Amino acid sequence: MSVRYRAAGIGALAVALTAGVIVAVQQPSSIATPVASGSPANLVQNGSFESPSIWQTNSLVEYDSGSTAMPGWTVGGNSIDLVGENYWDAEDGDQSVDLSGAAPGSVSQAVATTAGAIEIT
Repeated sequence: MSVRYRAAGIGALAVALTAGVIVAVQQPSSIATPVASGSPANLVQNGSFESPSIWQTNSLVEYDSGSTAMPGWTVGGNSIDLVGENYWDAEDGDQSVDLSGAAPGSVSQAVATTAGAIEIT
């Protein structure tokens, strides 16, 4: 299943992942950064959770609420686990996120957009 969201009239978008659900929330347009017409851009930083690399730990690293150790992402709720490739297979890349560290958590990221020019799939 894919989720498509076209930002119509929205200056910026906050993307949050909580319990496996992507939530898009309108943010003030003053933080929007235009993207050149016709040039595709991945606006989500570190979308496959490949940084920081935890391949040497062979399993997972727990990050508490408020952590920004994963570039682009802020941990909310209680905590999350960054999971390495030896724990389970990631959908993309070698790492993934378990949204229930010690207790349910979340990750979020603000993404600057141009109104009507972004589609999340």
